[in-house]
Amino acid sequence: MVYLAATFGKPIVAPRLGIFRSLGDLSFVRRFEPDGGDAAVGAAFEAVREAEPGDLLESAKRFTEEHDWGVITSKVAAILSENR
Repeated sequence: MVYLAATFGKPIVAPRLGIFRSLGDLSFVRRFEPDGGDAAVGAAFEAVREAEPGDLLESAKRFTEEHDWGVITSKVAAILSENR
């Protein structure tokens, strides 16, 4: 889901759980504490609305470049060949 949204330059609003907890500081991903209720979700959406669209797009673009499938498969192949 993260890669798909980034590919289209779209922001994500997600709870600070699972994979979203480990993403680091990506401006196109706005996280909220799940126990924060409606106010936490609302604040995350408000942060997306107030963000500069160009900043969100650039962040998403960097993410897709860093997580390109060609790059990922090369890294996995290198790891697998080291562990033979």
